Amino acid sequence: MVTENELEHLMNTYGDYIARMCYIYLKNQTLAEDATQEVFIKAYKNMESFRGEASEKTWLTSIAINVCKGYARTNWLRKVQVGLEKVLAGQHEEDNVMQQISKSDLLVRVMALPTKYREVILLFYYQEFKVSEIAKLLEVSESTVKMRLNRARKKMKEELKGEYMYG
Repeated sequence: MVTENELEHLMNTYGDYIARMCYIYLKNQTLAEDATQEVFIKAYKNMESFRGEASEKTWLTSIAINVCKGYARTNWLRKVQVGLEKVLAGQHEEDNVMQQISKSDLLVRVMALPTKYREVILLFYYQEFKVSEIAKLLEVSESTVKMRLNRARKKMKEELKGEYMYG
């Protein structure tokens, strides 16, 4: 039987990490909070099936990705995207930390990438997962992850061409 102490441990240890990841993935603080709660509910319900083949962090990240993908498929999220543009433009006040994240020019450009490129960039650079871990999380081959990373890098390089000095 899973105890509430085990759930509390997961939430205290990985709560902020999962919340940030959900925010970066969904681009909306309210949705990220909802998704974070759903991640821990699913983890609690499925904790007995956790076999320990991956770390707790990897397991929770996998749940979070699936939850975020589910949110992204809903019509409601599509309607929220219009409001997101206003938030990124600074027309609504956000939590200071979230404002700093969303105003980062580089992150905004990463978030504009197609989903398959955005998620590998976020997992590799922002969450510091290895290619092999990303492949397992996304249920694709390592070569697919490498290809997506390369294509995402090329897109970002084209976007940033001339804006930043390369030394």
